[in-house]
Amino acid sequence: MGFPDINFGLTSAENEVNENKLYLTDGFFDKYGYVDDILNKSQFLVIGPKGSGKSALSLNIELLKDSKNIFVTIDLLQDFYYKKFGQFIPGSEPERKNRSNWEFLLLLRIIDSLKQEKSCRCEGEYKFDKVIGWLEQEGISGNNLSDIMKKVDKKEFQAGIKKFLQFTWSSEKHMKPKDITDFLEYIKKFVMDIRCDSYHYLFIDGLDDVRVRGKLKTKYFDVLAALIVSAQRLNFEFKKNGVNAKIIVLCRSDFFNKIYDPNMNKSVQDLSVLLDWYSGDPDFSNLIELANLRAQLSLGRDVDFVEEFFPRELRDKKGIKRGLLEFTRHRPRDFIQLLNYIQKSAPKEGQLNKKEIWNGINDYSRSYFQKEIKDELVNFIEIDQIPLVMALLRAMERTIFHLNEAETIQRNDDRFAELKLTEIFNALYKCGAVGNFNKKFKRYSWEYQNPDSELTNDDYIAVHKGLHYALNLKNRRFDITNKRNY
Repeated sequence: MGFPDINFGLTSAENEVNENKLYLTDGFFDKYGYVDDILNKSQFLVIGPKGSGKSALSLNIELLKDSKNIFVTIDLLQDFYYKKFGQFIPGSEPERKNRSNWEFLLLLRIIDSLKQEKSCRCEGEYKFDKVIGWLEQEGISGNNLSDIMKKVDKKEFQAGIKKFLQFTWSSEKHMKPKDITDFLEYIKKFVMDIRCDSYHYLFIDGLDDVRVRGKLKTKYFDVLAALIVSAQRLNFEFKKNGVNAKIIVLCRSDFFNKIYDPNMNKSVQDLSVLLDWYSGDPDFSNLIELANLRAQLSLGRDVDFVEEFFPRELRDKKGIKRGLLEFTRHRPRDFIQLLNYIQKSAPKEGQLNKKEIWNGINDYSRSYFQKEIKDELVNFIEIDQIPLVMALLRAMERTIFHLNEAETIQRNDDRFAELKLTEIFNALYKCGAVGNFNKKFKRYSWEYQNPDSELTNDDYIAVHKGLHYALNLKNRRFDITNKRNY
């Protein structure tokens, strides 16, 4: 069997569930025990860039539900209605109102999970089956968070809440409800009274696919901050009251870094899982280990795919691993796709040659990497500016240039007149499309090396290798084994 017979994986973890679940179970790379952190410890926030494996982590745990006797719910928020969020539960302060609304939504979703377990019961004054029946009868529960949000504005939904409150308070001799906040309190007390034999996990995913621009951008990050704080507080209440439930939020690192909450850092410092795949030494790269794990599954034996399938003259230079990794942003999705494209040019048996490797890199750069950059840029700049940004990079004709040179191109070409270059290049940096290059020390720096870093205007700008062929830049061909290729 040859290099093309290895199934390294697909672009998305969701597709892998449908195609081959084995790659999310036996082929799931969990060197640092993140699954155990989520299942058995207090970590509830998973942070990483797009394509770093956040969804794969949640799907791996979902596939464990039969063997571990757990209940797993995954809610995707790409269709979530953020514009009207916070208008249901009243409140004077936006921050407090957002948290109350998230508590309302999250508690309803936890209830939807708990009601699936036959052993669930209430220890105190509440009747589990009775309350569940009332909620279902009045249409207060929903299939997912987006579904509930769509119902919130409807009169039937609010009428159902009122009817529920009146019936519940009168039948159980509670005080007469004043407003909808009493419903939230009732639901919260009800959930904290529930006991069950299994554990219930609610994953909030899909934040990678949310498009936030203009005025909605500030509101979105306020809502996201409230989601994280609300999930943390509810998890604390669940643990304190002995409720077998947990809420896990999967958040893009660039989104998380835009949350301006003075208490956020200290609140989640010990409660988060950070998916960082970068390693300065390619011999210790977790991405290489992941690829070897997938190769082992496909070929049924231990495999070092570089040693076995890449030409000896490249291996002897001890730089082929570094060369491959530098065509990615050190994310599993990038690296897996790079290997998949090289496979298309590979012989059925035996080792690849340099031409076959370069053909794969060329196809990867044009067909995958550039499209990924464009897709991520949508969250930073206006969509109609993206083609102009790519045209500007082509016009530079080199992979290393100074911002002043880009400004000169802009002055001489009316197409680029409206582009805000500082904003544009900062966005490209955050997407991993460009990096800093210090000519004095011959040193490159990229966002994936330090997620908190910024583009330095004093240094030169370096275009990522993954864009080299896609943009047809006029540099000499990279030596795939040399780390200084520019």
